[in-house]
Amino acid sequence: MSSGALKTILVEVVSDIVCPYCWIGKRHLEAAINETKDKFNVHVRWYPFQLRSETPIEGTLKSPDTPTNPRVGQNMRMMGQKVGIDFTGKTDRTPNTIHAHNLMHLAFGKGGSVLQNKVQEKLFQAYFTDGVFLDAQTVIDIGVAAGMDRDGTQRYVTDPAMCAKTKSDAHTNAMRGVHGVPTFMVNGEVVFSGAQGAQSFIRVFESAPPVKEDQWAWEQQ
Repeated sequence: MSSGALKTILVEVVSDIVCPYCWIGKRHLEAAINETKDKFNVHVRWYPFQLRSETPIEGTLKSPDTPTNPRVGQNMRMMGQKVGIDFTGKTDRTPNTIHAHNLMHLAFGKGGSVLQNKVQEKLFQAYFTDGVFLDAQTVIDIGVAAGMDRDGTQRYVTDPAMCAKTKSDAHTNAMRGVHGVPTFMVNGEVVFSGAQGAQSFIRVFESAPPVKEDQWAWEQQ
């Protein structure tokens, strides 16, 4: 995983697809990575959290989007615009994110950080901007659009055993003390929660302890 003299940085993110701050935090992280690409070799891995684990698979209806009660407030809309995100509020249902998290797990196994981050971006885009309801079929289509095999993706995403594992993993992450998302761990140390700015990430990259290659700390806790 090393690249010359570059310092290896492993960023582990506990996140949920329906959390707008998780997408904003992703953009800030990417800005930090881009700004320091001549100093750090950064790899990112995403782990599941469910803000609304009780949501039925068919989803729950949201309130109508009206001028007096908008689904996306002005502050959130402005925060998104600053990092190139369009929070439209088009989605009329909140999904259970279990299938999306299954896809994320599969993506990492198939293509590591690169594919997993690609899939994460597509999931955020579909939900927050395109207004797509993230049911199992939509999640599978997103995986295919990212270059994954349809049949294998469908089996994995809808596998009851995988759904149970993802629910267990999300619950375990909550029991570890993750009460808000996104939560970021850098080189084995939990550093902060929330959509921190790019400079916060850069400071953490600079002060982070050395890490062994492929040592994803969150899995080993």
